Amino acid sequence: TPTLRAQSSASNRQRTWLLAALISLATFALDLNVQLGVAAGVPYVLAVLLALRVPTRQEPIAIAAVTSVLLVLGYALSPPGADMWTPIINRLLATMAVWITAVAVMEKNRLDAEITAERRRHARARETLLKQEALAQVGQMAAGVAHEVRNPLTGISGALRIVARRMAPDAPEQAVLRDIQTRLGSLAQSITALLEYARPRVPKRELARLRTVVDRSIALLREDPIARDLNIHVRGHGAYFCFDPDILGEVILNLLLNAAQAMDGKGHVDIEIEAAGHHHIVTISDDGPGIPESVREAVFQPFFTTRPEGTGLGLAMARSNVALHDGELTVTCPPEGGTRFRVVLPGSEASDLWPVEPFEEALGRKASVGR
Repeated sequence: TPTLRAQSSASNRQRTWLLAALISLATFALDLNVQLGVAAGVPYVLAVLLALRVPTRQEPIAIAAVTSVLLVLGYALSPPGADMWTPIINRLLATMAVWITAVAVMEKNRLDAEITAERRRHARARETLLKQEALAQVGQMAAGVAHEVRNPLTGISGALRIVARRMAPDAPEQAVLRDIQTRLGSLAQSITALLEYARPRVPKRELARLRTVVDRSIALLREDPIARDLNIHVRGHGAYFCFDPDILGEVILNLLLNAAQAMDGKGHVDIEIEAAGHHHIVTISDDGPGIPESVREAVFQPFFTTRPEGTGLGLAMARSNVALHDGELTVTCPPEGGTRFRVVLPGSEASDLWPVEPFEEALGRKASVGR
């Protein structure tokens, strides 16, 4: 788990610093008594090499800085000799060796991090490909089922409407017919949702910003009666990057609908848009009852739902649509209550260079504040 990995990394960093400190202090003490000269660089280089155990760029530089200070102190505290320049040259060479090693270790750690990130991207791409292949098979089956089921449903619904028109408006059977019509509509909606989930989609990317998508999704949400009393506040604008506004608009609208349904249409929804490095993030938080930890990850599984009228495909489709953009959709429940969905999308370096507000001011458009 991420927590265990973080604990292991912290423990590894502590051990690395302890070993580096022991080697450096032992070398420093020996240097004061024996005058190691250029040979003092060898154990100090070993101390820097210990930074290979910690895959960060800070450790080798920090250890190299400490060992360089010890080399200078070793020269300053050593008794003066007949030859002044030889010790200075020796320690300069030792310092050069230490820093060359530090730069090499830092570069190796950087390459290792890039290789690890690339492997993870390949693993996610392979997982997505396998899922898309499975969904394509499900889609073919669903298309056949939809063809066989949808036509009879349409015929039954039409027949029921004819029967209802021929009966007296106040007949007790009218309520039964309306209930049947409602159930048929729910079944047709489930079939449509299954087809949309199973149908492979290819994002049509264009240069846009998440704030535009969020504002459009909020406007659509307001048309649903359940969201008319929601207090929605939006913070941030983000940066321009390439994505499919229609697909991500469906994701945002789905998450907002989930928040509205969880709070029965009354409560607060906070939406935060930010660009962190080369990632674009949308966080949607509500003050509803939250999601029990035992089913928190299950909410993204197809056909899992806690609502009798739900299809169980909304959040599964949302995560699938985010994955089409090589992004991640996660859910957490803060200790103070509520639910927080977080959409993280990768963006190119060029897109992050497009500042939002100056660009909009140049076009004479000013982003609206949160509702």
